[in-house]
Amino acid sequence: MERYRLHINEARVHKEAIKNFDKSLKIDPNQFKTWFWRGASLIALGRARDALKSFDRALKLNPSDPSIWRAKAALLEAIGKVDEAAKCRKEAEKLQKKRRKVARSPMGFNDFPFS
Repeated sequence: MERYRLHINEARVHKEAIKNFDKSLKIDPNQFKTWFWRGASLIALGRARDALKSFDRALKLNPSDPSIWRAKAALLEAIGKVDEAAKCRKEAEKLQKKRRKVARSPMGFNDFPFS
């Protein structure tokens, strides 16, 4: 019974988070991190299709963030779209390698890839 209550509580938290994400996105729809976290909350509620749309929106705004590509890959794999997931995972790995290379470069501090 305790597990059930915890699950209900978690669902409430994610539903409330989505409401807040939506309010924030009405003010500024170009917040890629908000789209990403909205997608994560939608996954927790079992709303994979909506989560995928949020991840796609985040990627449209910031296609160079490997964490978004990895999250999308994991979701696609979970819903059985293995080929699409593999493409997303490959893109995430490519971007991650690129970030490591820039971080190791002898250039100045401003060249570090922060997201």
